[in-house]
Amino acid sequence: MKLYTALWALLPLVSARKPSWVPANDNTNNGKKPDDVGPPDHAGIPDFVLEKFREKFGVKPGSNIPSQKLGQDNSVKFPDGTTVSLDGLAPVEVFSKGAKCWDGKAKVHCPEPTVFSKKENDGSKVLVAKDKDGKIKSIRLKKPNGKSETLHAIEEETDTFAYIPDEAMDEEFFSRFTMEEKTKENVGKNVRRQLRGVSDQDVTKKRHLQAACTQYREIELAVAVESSFCAAVGVSQVDAKVQSIVADVAADYEQDGLCFTVTMVHFEKHCDSNNDPYKPGVQMNQSGCGGNGLLDFFEDYWNVNRQGVHRDVAQLFSGTGLECDGGSCVIGCAYVAATCKETFGAYGVNYVSYTTNSVSQSQLVSHEMGHNLGANHDSSSTNYIMYPSNGSNNRYFSPQSIASMDVARNELCLDFAGVPPPPPPTTTTPSPPEGDFLVEIQVNHDNYPEETSWSLTDSNGNVLASQSTNSGIADGTVINQNVPIAAGEYTFTINDSYGDGVCCSYGTGSFSVNVGSTTVLAGGAFGNSATVTFTVYANGDVCIGTDCGPTTTQPPPTTTTTTTTTSTTPPPPTTTTTTTPATTTTTTTTTTTTTTPAPTAYTVDVSVTYDNYPSETSWSLKNVASGATLLSQSTNSGVARGETVAADTSVAAGVYKFEINDSYGDGICCSYGQGDYAISVDGKEVQVGGDFGQSAGVIFTVGTPTLSISSISGAKGSVLEYAFIPPAGTSSVSCSIAGNNGDADLYVSFDKANTIGGTSGGDCVPYVGGSNESCAASQFPTIGDVLMVSIHAYDAYTGLMLTCQSS
Repeated sequence: MKLYTALWALLPLVSARKPSWVPANDNTNNGKKPDDVGPPDHAGIPDFVLEKFREKFGVKPGSNIPSQKLGQDNSVKFPDGTTVSLDGLAPVEVFSKGAKCWDGKAKVHCPEPTVFSKKENDGSKVLVAKDKDGKIKSIRLKKPNGKSETLHAIEEETDTFAYIPDEAMDEEFFSRFTMEEKTKENVGKNVRRQLRGVSDQDVTKKRHLQAACTQYREIELAVAVESSFCAAVGVSQVDAKVQSIVADVAADYEQDGLCFTVTMVHFEKHCDSNNDPYKPGVQMNQSGCGGNGLLDFFEDYWNVNRQGVHRDVAQLFSGTGLECDGGSCVIGCAYVAATCKETFGAYGVNYVSYTTNSVSQSQLVSHEMGHNLGANHDSSSTNYIMYPSNGSNNRYFSPQSIASMDVARNELCLDFAGVPPPPPPTTTTPSPPEGDFLVEIQVNHDNYPEETSWSLTDSNGNVLASQSTNSGIADGTVINQNVPIAAGEYTFTINDSYGDGVCCSYGTGSFSVNVGSTTVLAGGAFGNSATVTFTVYANGDVCIGTDCGPTTTQPPPTTTTTTTTTSTTPPPPTTTTTTTPATTTTTTTTTTTTTTPAPTAYTVDVSVTYDNYPSETSWSLKNVASGATLLSQSTNSGVARGETVAADTSVAAGVYKFEINDSYGDGICCSYGQGDYAISVDGKEVQVGGDFGQSAGVIFTVGTPTLSISSISGAKGSVLEYAFIPPAGTSSVSCSIAGNNGDADLYVSFDKANTIGGTSGGDCVPYVGGSNESCAASQFPTIGDVLMVSIHAYDAYTGLMLTCQSS
């Protein structure tokens, strides 16, 4: 018996079709009496199967195969002389001698052609078992209710059972075999809401890491594409899509502890539906995983027509749903532990186009290949690739799956892929060529350096130094590089293809960029990317940001200044005063002060704790003036449920925008997990939240005395959030809104939690009609660290101007 397993997903209902291998009336006798059976009707049986039988039985090509040869006679004779009537049975599947059988330990050659039948009147199935010599040993009738009835059996046990459809498996009949039945995760239309609220299992937040691989085994992968897949992804995109999926699958199998490499050794595509050899299998009955399905068709076709293709695993990419029932569909199925067996059976079928998410597509293929290599379903965590249903979080093979696949890895049928290349030195410090200044770049990699890339470019876009992904760097390697530069503007960018930065879930990596004593940018938990633009002046001073001006313009001086003031009011007690006899006092004061320069860089911290559906959440931090994205995290980025992602970046003075979105529209708190987020600047909290619906965010200032936003519009009931951080030394502030339509209300307060939805009150809430309101400096009793500003739309408005100033 061959074991296969299926992967399910929620998909639109596909109407059931009648198996095309079965005559439309399911009636072999065509109304004739049993003793008047004519030649068998071979309609629907693929020609390559019939030709195999014709060859075996010496029948001329194209002619009918005698009924007796196909098992369509009315009785079966056993070695003990007993006959069993098969009246009313119609053949539904026929296999050549190349079919696989199961001897309790492994698949072996089936010694004789094998017939599977089903009873036409009630859907019962007949299971025919043969011994290793090809003699029929038993026939059992499997009823639709799951019970089975023995039609006849030889007393001595048989060692070999013919391959049968998995639906017909009978626990009693096959109890002496250690096997796993097919798992159907039959999720309903409301699966998403049903699953939400279920207590979460603890999930592993770290990728599974074992000892680094000292030897790899190569999996030679053959890929076939059928016409409905071409139609789904677009004919012109097929090659690129397949290459992308295979590359991602290879990355899944190269993780430490698994030690496989994946090489695509054969690729064929059949985009013309009129000449697609797999079309009959696709059209059979939408099954794919059962006895009359695409998986078995794919196997039989390749075992006959692709014998010359050397491969370890073969996968079919399809654009058609499998076994759809009540809104749920099987999206993939494969034979388990089928690699490295005497008779090739390592096949899988993948309904790749069930989603457009490239991560989920590659995970599906990795999942089915995992079955071929011996891994069963692992329901212990949704993070595991072998989880029974596919999702964007299925990123890693569990220790259990890795152990199961070790059996295949140790088989001699898989070629050695060689010893992995030696890692580069732990530190690289090249001697810099001559230059006016040095940019010192240090990157301390995490456990996945192949995901990290970075570059330093000048104002013309020329790359001065860089590192690409998959550059062969060992885990935890520290890279030090000094880049000589002249005065000018430069941009440093660091990216992580997985979206988790270089810290802190999978290693404690970090990076820093310094020019002299100035740290231009530093961090680790930066999500997808972090970038900074900076200018180095001829005198060595550094300005961080995009509005620094030409290098001939020096930054503001940081020197000691002397000021002379004349006043008609008495001076402070510490001032030297000269008084004349006149009635008006004139005071001349000479004051020497040391001005503390404003910082050239500020640190923005973002912390996001995800709910139970992290694949729905995305966020970004952007520079409002340039539109550049400084930090971000996309949806479907592989973050675990309940995981906290902390990111930080150094920024120059300016205005910035943080925005967070939830694609499902329920925020990250509080129905399906206790998620939250927080943004701060140099430790000053700007905004916190969690229960925000579809989106939330805040526009905030950093190191600038003015916040000025124009062309603001808002629908009735909307709330927009702003945060004004007065520079050090601020003694008074004021805010105002100005508009000529609608009714916008200004809410302003100091040192009150700026949670989503705005404050219900504040230090200043004018609450007057129209859209012109202001809060003067005198209305604030104290000046705090952060001025929270929100605009509430009592009625819709457009073209509004918001201005906040400090002095």
